[in-house]
Amino acid sequence: MSIAHSLICRPSTSGGVIIVANCELDVPQTSDVSSIEIPSDFMISKIVERRVRLHFNNDGEIEIEGFVIHYAVSLEGPCSLVYVCVAGPALPSQRAQEFLRAVKLCIHFFCGSENILK
Repeated sequence: MSIAHSLICRPSTSGGVIIVANCELDVPQTSDVSSIEIPSDFMISKIVERRVRLHFNNDGEIEIEGFVIHYAVSLEGPCSLVYVCVAGPALPSQRAQEFLRAVKLCIHFFCGSENILK
């Protein structure tokens, strides 16, 4: 299974995260995860809120039942953003981080940031 869901979130001053954008793909699921639903945006944002260091540049992954939440926190640009994708466990972490880096570059390009290569 490839990337099934992606979010861009912004850390709030209260410690929560605000969902800025999302994209859900209609990916056919293999039989081993067919009975497990992809977590909702709300559930993903709450997991990110509780388990990700939101005020430092960092990236990583969080394993949940049947899926892996890959994330990258970026403090560059006009505001801090958290790039998130949900994928099956077969997707390598490096590939997920490449996807998140590409999303970050697109966002920075369209927002006019000079620091797009960081």
